[in-house]
Amino acid sequence: MSDSNFIKRTASIIALASALPGSTVAGGILGTMIDRWLGSAPVGAVVLGALGFAAATVQLLRISNKNPDDIAPPPSS
Repeated sequence: MSDSNFIKRTASIIALASALPGSTVAGGILGTMIDRWLGSAPVGAVVLGALGFAAATVQLLRISNKNPDDIAPPPSS
């Protein structure tokens, strides 16, 4: 396996692994900051956390529906 193929496949796996927690946590943190600024209950954190989760789900579906050969050709034996 060439280094280029390995790097491309590794990058797609890392994108899959980090999309869900990253987007959800980022939405929750941003929502918490908005809640503190507006002095509201944890509505912002819940809403933006849910939006982050939905965005991550869409991103995961897009990544998982890509043909692996489009990312990098399979290794030749």
